[in-house]
Amino acid sequence: MVVNLGHGEVPLGGDIILTVEGFKAEAANLAKIRDAMNSKATGSPFKVTVLRAGKVLELTGRVP
Repeated sequence: MVVNLGHGEVPLGGDIILTVEGFKAEAANLAKIRDAMNSKATGSPFKVTVLRAGKVLELTGRVP
């Protein structure tokens, strides 16, 4: 679903990312998140917390 929020169209639905590697997912932390991910070796695990269907889940992924 796509809705118009005044400044343009925004897709709705799916997961909402809350944290990445312990950093709150907000504009002020984007550089910290990027640096944390860039410092990880290929294949290393990382954690992401998401809001999915009203539930907070901690997911683990691997750096490509």
